[in-house]
Amino acid sequence: MTRDLLGYVVVPTALIWAVTSLDLPLPLAAEPYAEGTTPLFLDRGYVDTQRDSGLAGYRVIRIPRHLRFEIELTLSQPATLVRLLTDRNDNRVFADWEPAPGVRVNVPGRSCSLTRAVERRVGPGSLRLPPGGPVTASPLLIATAGEVSARTLRSINKLLPGRKGGWTGILSSNRRKLAALAAGWVAWAVLLRLFLRVWDAPG
Repeated sequence: MTRDLLGYVVVPTALIWAVTSLDLPLPLAAEPYAEGTTPLFLDRGYVDTQRDSGLAGYRVIRIPRHLRFEIELTLSQPATLVRLLTDRNDNRVFADWEPAPGVRVNVPGRSCSLTRAVERRVGPGSLRLPPGGPVTASPLLIATAGEVSARTLRSINKLLPGRKGGWTGILSSNRRKLAALAAGWVAWAVLLRLFLRVWDAPG
C-alpha cells in the first residue's frame, strides 16, 4: 500500500508541482508601431482600425492576448506608457492612470473591442505593470528616446486562473493542460505497473 501511494500519487504529484512551479521567462520586444498595420498582440492579428490614433512614433510591446502575469519593464530614459482598454475588463488596476489626450483607438477582437486609452509618465528604472484582464490583456505602447527592455512569464507550464471565479473557470481555462496532465498520469501509471510486475516476478 505504501509503495502504491508513493508511486501512483506522491511521485506524480511532486513532478506536476515541480513543472508548474517553474518560471520560464518570455522576452518582449519593443517594436516600431505603425498605425493600422502593426498587430497589438503576440498571438493575434488584431490592429487598430482608427485612423490618426495619435500613437504615431510610439513603440509597441506586444504581449499575449490572454496574459495573466505582470510585465517587467526596464527603461534607460523617461517614457510615456499607454495602455489600451475595453469596458469588458476590470480596469481598476488602471485607476491611477490618466486618459491619454488626443488618442483615439478602436481595436476589434473576437471577445471585445479596445476603445479607449490611458497613459502614465514614468522615469528611468525598472517597474512592473499589470497585464489587464480578465477578458483580454491590455496592449502596451511606449514613447521614449531611450532603450527599453521588457519580459513576462510563459504560461505553457502554468495553470491559469479562469475568466470566471471558482473551479469551473479554472477548468475551462486549462482544458488542454489538464487533459495533458491526465494523459501523462495514465501513461506513468501504466509504465509503473508494468515495471512493478517485472520487479515482483519470481527469479
